[in-house]
Amino acid sequence: MARNTNTSAPSPGQLLDEQGVLRISRLKIAKYKLKIGTWNVRSLYAAGKFDNLIQEARRMETTIMGISELRWPGSGTCRHDEGILYYSGSEDSDTQHRNGVGILIKPELEKYVKQVIPINNRIIILQLNASPFNVNIIQIYAPTAEKKYDHETEILYQQLDDVLNRLKKDEINFIMGDFNAKIGKGRRSDLVGEYGLGESNERGDRLYEFAQEHDMVVANTWYRLPKRRLYTWTAPGDNTEHIIRNQVDYILVVKRFRNCVTRVTTYLGADIGSDHNPLVANIKINLKKLNKNNKSLKFSIGDVDINKLRNELNDSLDTMTGISGNTVNETWEIFREHIIKTMEENKTNNIKPKKKRWMTEEILKLMEERRKCKNNTEEYKSKQREIKNKIKNAKEEWMTDRCEEMEDLERRHDTFNMYKKVREVAGLFNKKAPSILMDNAGKTIIDEGEVLNAWIQYIDDLFGDNRPASMTDVDDNEGPEILKSEVLFNIKSAKTKKAAGPDDIPVELLQLINEKNIDILVKLFNDVYNTGEIPEEWLRSVFITIPKKQRARRCNDHRLISLWLIRLISLISLLAY
Repeated sequence: MARNTNTSAPSPGQLLDEQGVLRISRLKIAKYKLKIGTWNVRSLYAAGKFDNLIQEARRMETTIMGISELRWPGSGTCRHDEGILYYSGSEDSDTQHRNGVGILIKPELEKYVKQVIPINNRIIILQLNASPFNVNIIQIYAPTAEKKYDHETEILYQQLDDVLNRLKKDEINFIMGDFNAKIGKGRRSDLVGEYGLGESNERGDRLYEFAQEHDMVVANTWYRLPKRRLYTWTAPGDNTEHIIRNQVDYILVVKRFRNCVTRVTTYLGADIGSDHNPLVANIKINLKKLNKNNKSLKFSIGDVDINKLRNELNDSLDTMTGISGNTVNETWEIFREHIIKTMEENKTNNIKPKKKRWMTEEILKLMEERRKCKNNTEEYKSKQREIKNKIKNAKEEWMTDRCEEMEDLERRHDTFNMYKKVREVAGLFNKKAPSILMDNAGKTIIDEGEVLNAWIQYIDDLFGDNRPASMTDVDDNEGPEILKSEVLFNIKSAKTKKAAGPDDIPVELLQLINEKNIDILVKLFNDVYNTGEIPEEWLRSVFITIPKKQRARRCNDHRLISLWLIRLISLISLLAY
């Protein structure tokens, strides 16, 4: 059986076939202005911290915000009405939730995301589709400056070396995050400007060596600003008499593209309960939108008037005339066009209701009031206590409402939605984790083409058949005709609420076809049976990858599910019968 060739790198839950893979747009506007930043938030694990981050990102008007010391387990995507957070954290077995990095983007930027690669709990990569050069944003979190972490720091730089060597040389690469290094004041060649802060240390020298090796400019050392706009971290012993403020967070950009950075500064007023200030850069890049390719048609038969749909579908099929001399391919294409046209005419824009969240406007308002009294320690702590109490009460009230909803569903014997609500409340749902593949050497595959080739090779090895083709000679090439009653039985007994194949036609729609128009399928099946010619689309299968375990890193760590057309399955069932 023929297999379709892939054209886009897959991730868990995505289709490996061109019919179902989401195409990525390029950014719409030339000279698109981005505000990218990095911020060590000292954990988002506490309740309310994520909403606090969203509120601060909105106030600072950042398009992309890199997060250090996230302290979330695992890797995946967290969605909010005003932001999407891609994160890479520690192993689920790490009860201390150490380290962790993430990248927060505005929802409107999602259609430009090429892929997200969570390397480990210290490195994550966001790749944006752009023109003439794609953009790679690498968020990192380096070990602290204690001597015992020197080995871990060296491992981090080795991993960054490997990542940069695997990225294309003509792409715009940014590396940002908490490096826990002090480069210090004073210019060093054409890579470090004179507007640093303080004295350099060993970690700062190591960062400078790394910048030299990869010809990258430390962007936030080139802008003459007041010292309060340069420091990114306040030491625990800092006070008015003994000021201890350092510059340990940096944004690096490839020297060739340094002019795309127009300004870099810190935001002192931002507040999330961290001793770090966010570092934000204004970026200007020439970006261009590409035409979108057609995506698969999503159709929910439960959202339309069934009687109206049945009448329109059969009226459309009644107009199919003059197909007696057509090939099976031509007959199938005409039949499919009539069905797809009816689906498009009856498609509804079904907007999913937003999930109720426990966070309230009152709590967000208190967080803003807390931010404004950041310099008043006593008032700040008082607001913090009030926020914690409000969060506790809000979560209890939210949980009570969810429990009442589950009890109501149980009384109505709606077990499907009841267990769905239980999984939602308990968090027992499958997180959509970014896909990462490793090569035989144990290194992460970054290039999309290499990822695609790895999947093609795996599928060929899995399903390849090198046996010589053999045909069984038969004396009589004719067999019993496929009956109309058999076709009706197979279509009516087919399971519903299943994913459509590459033709996008759900089985529920075929079940609406009346007996008169079923004759079209009966003739088509008999033509296929008698001639041995099968429509090309029937031979195309769609593979969906499902991870067998958490942090699946190799192709054989995934289970492949193949979606076939219901028409081919019906034909095989008829022949078997």
